[in-house]
Amino acid sequence: MTSVTVYGGAGEIGGNKILVDDGGWSVLLDFGMSFKRHGMFFEEFLKPRGGRGLVDYLELGLLPRLRGLYRTDLEPPGAAVWAQYPPVPFDRARLRGVILSHAHLDHSADISFLDPAIPIFCGPVTAFLAKGVQDSGKSSMAGEVVYATDRVPYEPEKNLIEAAVNAQRVKAGLGLLKSSSSKFAARVRPFYFTAEPSGAGAEAFWQTSPGSRGVDGVAWQAASAVWKSALRLLPVDHSIPGACACLLETSAGPLAYSGDIRLQGRAAGDTRAFAAAAAALNGVTLLCEGTRLGKERESGTAAQIEDDRPAPTEEEVAANCLEAVQAAKGTLVVADFGPRNVERLQSFLGIAEATDRLLVVLDKDAYLLQALAAVGFAGAPAPDHPRLRVFNEPTTNPGAWRRDSVWAQLQDRLITARAIGDAPGDYIVCFSFFQTNDLVDIRPDGGIYIYSTSEPYDDEQKLDLKRLREWLKHFEMTLVGDPEVKGQARYHASGHAPEADLRWVVETIRPKRLIPIHTEHPEWFTENFDKRHGGWCEVIEPKVGVPIPLG
Repeated sequence: MTSVTVYGGAGEIGGNKILVDDGGWSVLLDFGMSFKRHGMFFEEFLKPRGGRGLVDYLELGLLPRLRGLYRTDLEPPGAAVWAQYPPVPFDRARLRGVILSHAHLDHSADISFLDPAIPIFCGPVTAFLAKGVQDSGKSSMAGEVVYATDRVPYEPEKNLIEAAVNAQRVKAGLGLLKSSSSKFAARVRPFYFTAEPSGAGAEAFWQTSPGSRGVDGVAWQAASAVWKSALRLLPVDHSIPGACACLLETSAGPLAYSGDIRLQGRAAGDTRAFAAAAAALNGVTLLCEGTRLGKERESGTAAQIEDDRPAPTEEEVAANCLEAVQAAKGTLVVADFGPRNVERLQSFLGIAEATDRLLVVLDKDAYLLQALAAVGFAGAPAPDHPRLRVFNEPTTNPGAWRRDSVWAQLQDRLITARAIGDAPGDYIVCFSFFQTNDLVDIRPDGGIYIYSTSEPYDDEQKLDLKRLREWLKHFEMTLVGDPEVKGQARYHASGHAPEADLRWVVETIRPKRLIPIHTEHPEWFTENFDKRHGGWCEVIEPKVGVPIPLG
């Protein structure tokens, strides 16, 4: 019996955790973080307790209760985790691994909690991006997608009072965890790639960890060694390099998993090719995302509605942003877009060339470009591109990745806030809301801030947008692309397909069975494609943790 069980991504956007069980084997499609559910309980100053390992996550349903799936070093001493949180049936011995569609955190982040022996199957660009994000991020239990640092029981050795207090905790089942000594290397998860990295620095980048700990593990292997021809990962158009959809052979017939897709980017042909490949399969079951469903218009919120034009394409976004930069002659331009949206970065690099400016990126951006260069990804600019500069961000804790990679290799490209402020008309600075305090050092006299990112999707992000307006008012800068102002929608192209394009994808594939995921409106698929409503397929709206039999 083949079945699909959705543990994350049912009736919500992101957090995809989908178990495909084919009887003799099983596999997970993504294992991402649910930002919505996480935000129900936590915020900036209230976070899961690292010292308690899995406990907070299992208690609040942030991780499914699948015993054998997770790192045993995240079970606190004395906690009896699986007695406290009875597991649901799950046979770890049959799990082949995780198929990772792309490196966005809502698809990848919770891999951090998985047993480091579980294989990860993905494209090399996705893996190298995930490692770049981990290398340059804050060291934490929840940020260990590529390599994991063992946790050990907290046991004070020298202070007798402290040891006695801790012993009381352990006896009560409330023991704590801490990171192992830095003399022990982190463990690299077994990654299986669908293609061989082509960059000259691939192996060195993959097997090096910033800092003194180092990493221990073999280099990548070929996915075909495990799957032969039963698994195909096909590139699709999305707002991050390396995004893939999945075609999987099961005993109940072929299964297609969309991952995250769109048709408005420059790689729209990849999404069309995936749809054609899925359509060629007989009796396919389609797991399809629907992020943009329920929006009042493909372009965004009600305040943005102006006419009946379709959602903006990347080419239109680039043209609109170029026009805005040309009009800001002699003043500072700040460009705000997703940190891993390399396609948008390329657009602004082209705008910088067209307007004779330099594009200033953050050191984290530069490090990700180094990761992409190492894997041999041709769609990103070289880190030492003549139009690129790296913002010399004030920090007293640079970290080894910044010091030994970005600063060491790009020292002649570093630029300070003062230098930008002395000639603001020479630069486009890639900042987000979280870098606006650096405007204090740049001290711009007017200029524009291009909001080329997604509209706020929760109350906290709406509050951030309100704060952003106050910053810009203080420096007399103009906000271009304000998502809450009519007519300002076309400075960003979403990473997800709007309703019309989703309809095209589904009608092209014409699946036998359709399971909506990564959407708050699964009923749209039922109303438009189910046989009960005049369609041609069976639409099954998933419920969290409830197996869907495929036959």
